[in-house]
Amino acid sequence: MFRQFVVKIASRCDLACDHCYVYEHADQSWRGRPRVMPADVMESAVARIAEHAAAHHLPRVTVVLHGGEPLLAGVERIRTLARGLREALPTGCKAGIRIQTNGLQLNDAFCEMFRQEDIGVGISIDGDRIANDRHRRHANGRTSYPELVRAIQLVGSEQYRSIFNGLLCTVDVENDPVAVFDALAAFTPPRIEFLLPHATWVEPPPGAQPGQARYAAWLLAVHQRWTECGRPMDVRLFRSVSDLLAGRSSRTEAIGLEPADIVVVETDGTIEQADSLKTAFDGAPATGFDVVRHSFDEAAAHPGFDGRRAGAESLSPICQRCPAVRICGGGLYAHRFDGTGFSNPSVYCRDLYTFITGLTGQTRQTSPISRHRMSPADFSALGRGEGSESGVAALKAAQVSKARMRLAQLAKPLQAERSWTLVRQFDAADRNQLNRVLADPFLMPADGTAARGPGGTLTRIALGCAVLSSEPVEADLAVAEDVLSLPGVGALPVTAGPVHVRVAETSAITVNGVSAEAARHTVCMGPVRIRIEDHDPARDRFGHPVTGPLTSAELDAWRDGLDATAVVLAKRHPEALAEMAEGLTTIVPLQPQPGRQRSATARNAFGALGIALPAPTDGDVGEALACLVLHEFQHLKLGAVLDMFDLHDRTEDAETAGYRVAWRPGPRSLEAVLQGAYAHISVVEYWRRRAQATQGPHSREYARRSEDLAGQVEDALSQITTSVALTRLGRRWVADMAATVAGWR
Repeated sequence: MFRQFVVKIASRCDLACDHCYVYEHADQSWRGRPRVMPADVMESAVARIAEHAAAHHLPRVTVVLHGGEPLLAGVERIRTLARGLREALPTGCKAGIRIQTNGLQLNDAFCEMFRQEDIGVGISIDGDRIANDRHRRHANGRTSYPELVRAIQLVGSEQYRSIFNGLLCTVDVENDPVAVFDALAAFTPPRIEFLLPHATWVEPPPGAQPGQARYAAWLLAVHQRWTECGRPMDVRLFRSVSDLLAGRSSRTEAIGLEPADIVVVETDGTIEQADSLKTAFDGAPATGFDVVRHSFDEAAAHPGFDGRRAGAESLSPICQRCPAVRICGGGLYAHRFDGTGFSNPSVYCRDLYTFITGLTGQTRQTSPISRHRMSPADFSALGRGEGSESGVAALKAAQVSKARMRLAQLAKPLQAERSWTLVRQFDAADRNQLNRVLADPFLMPADGTAARGPGGTLTRIALGCAVLSSEPVEADLAVAEDVLSLPGVGALPVTAGPVHVRVAETSAITVNGVSAEAARHTVCMGPVRIRIEDHDPARDRFGHPVTGPLTSAELDAWRDGLDATAVVLAKRHPEALAEMAEGLTTIVPLQPQPGRQRSATARNAFGALGIALPAPTDGDVGEALACLVLHEFQHLKLGAVLDMFDLHDRTEDAETAGYRVAWRPGPRSLEAVLQGAYAHISVVEYWRRRAQATQGPHSREYARRSEDLAGQVEDALSQITTSVALTRLGRRWVADMAATVAGWR
């Protein structure tokens, strides 16, 4: 099955780049092909792509218009192809169309058409003028650099910025990597792609030297500069390594083990394998099929595609034993050719290994959580309990990565499932939408069990993405309860058993043919938008019984209570309210416990608090609820910090040490003391500030409560300050907490 179609709409070029694989390498088939794709061939190509999309129920196909130089096909030919493709695709399938050009022919007429037809534009340029002029020249040797600058400035202008896809740079190790990056970054592109020059063991890479990894060193220098500049744009190769380490898919066929899903259509309609094979030998990409007489499914059966589908099993024994193989994937298929075949390591093997290990410091998979970073200032602000919106934002981002890691683990045995295919396609189309779905605190099963079966996680994720993206999707599930929760959307009323869910282009949902509306209660606590979750079957994970669905009166009571809470927090705890706007998303109503308040958090449900709404008989509901929210949000933050950083060494018996604290009976572990002390810091602050804002005997009562709790927190911290189980960061965290306590004296 193919999802990406490279359509050669022109076979000639108006530049004479000496590193071009189309004209300067082994395959010379371009010489016998039409200069531009004829209209009848274009119609056949469009029909075959639509046929393939319908046969495989693809929600999206990517079409890359290529050459030669594709702009030589002209404005109207490209417009006709784009419109014809979108009209031909089956209902529910969308086309992402982009064009890769040298930019020389680019003008307002092209850009206006690209904007109208929603075609993204990528431009090839190799850096500053010195770097670019090494290879990208006219046939008479004249520089192309001023023309490229003009083209990039045009497509990057405010008028056409929406169609600017980015820049493609072919690496030359003789160029200064920092100067190249700086020159590209000066155009403020949304992304940059660095392409290793196509080479084989027969024709090694330019500038390669035995025993050295010059390309790795070059790329690592660029990566360092990119990082120093704050990573201002996406760099596909760098992000692909990060994604693979995090268990996600690669964004390029150059690395990773995922099956290649790219097919090429030449100007004469012939169907070929990846263009990079042109560097191997004359005729290497050929299949013998064409779009006039053959379907893409027929072409897919060609044995040439098999070597790019079989994963690690198709690689050489050397690659299979390599610890970096899951990331490297053996490198680009064409780069493995040695004159007789492709069962070899890449000619860039040393460079790939050095580059990957240089980026990660290791080749084994680590948790993506551990690779997130937080500034020292944010870390200390969180530790002191002063409030840090950016710190909470970092915690939230790490939790989304944690969800992505678990998603990859759950999906590992289900790579062929349509639901996983849909999830990957939604991720490729809009990472932010998938991140919204993955941020749902009850998305993942609490015990990390199966991703399919009753209410399968992967299918629910795909449906949630479809609703948020207004993408038509249909799916079948077996539901064990009378509720189907769509993450990021809400709960659908269903009848237990098999259900068929359909999402329309309008995001309207039908279940078994009947219109359905997701139950989702959203209320506001000042600037904090909170979902009151009373339907999701997965919400019951707080160690206390949850309520059933709320009545209108009960929901109104929650609205009133949170309104009053917002007033309290805005007046006395504005920093906490700002943090909550960044990290608090959900409250699950718990059943009340007579005579005492009830609240909780769950380590596997970031963003959610379980709370029993205080009764009016308990006093001021807003005040009581404010204290509970402050207390539990501290637990929520520290749980996420502990996911992100090792504050204590579990091998030092940190979990079983017999610490004693005033707020809980029996011995407590180091982590439990950390959690309790940190949460109680917010409660001390609550009573301190309430005392300061109150007059008369109540003020003295509130001050006494504050002082008593402060003494308990100080005693708890004194027990763990010298613990050998605390890591360097743990000691720093405890010191920051202790500084806050000292400030109360």
